[in-house]
Amino acid sequence: MYSGGAMPDGTLSKPPYWRRLIEFYLTPSIFALPRILFLLIFSYSAVFYAGNIWVAFKFIFYTVRNSAALAGVSYVLWGSVFLVGLIAPFVASVYTIILLYAIWESDRSRYHKILSGIFLTLGTLILVLVLDGAVHLVAGELIFSDFVVLNGLSIRGL
Repeated sequence: MYSGGAMPDGTLSKPPYWRRLIEFYLTPSIFALPRILFLLIFSYSAVFYAGNIWVAFKFIFYTVRNSAALAGVSYVLWGSVFLVGLIAPFVASVYTIILLYAIWESDRSRYHKILSGIFLTLGTLILVLVLDGAVHLVAGELIFSDFVVLNGLSIRGL
């Protein structure tokens, strides 16, 4: 456990990963401004899509409870797309925050780190937008109408 000091053998202990992650984003520097903006965008995205995790659990319980009435390959395939579309934006948002730190701590050149960060940001935003659109598309399918109405979900798109 990190105690902020030296280990019993005299070597300095390394701070925990989460502390290094926080220090990376919140260091007082002019270069921290883009990182803070990045952190705010993807933290908000994670909070925004956290509610989808609850909807995914409700969908799984709904499917288990009504499995005899909902039997069919189309329900399984559309349901899989629906679940991935619900869960992946949240996971991608959280993982992107962690991955930028990992990229920045790598041994790559500053140019590669900046370019990787840009690609990571754009790739994650595109992924989240596509999956959000997929969820709205799938939720509009006739086989999901009972679940959508029962849970009061709005399927208005982008």
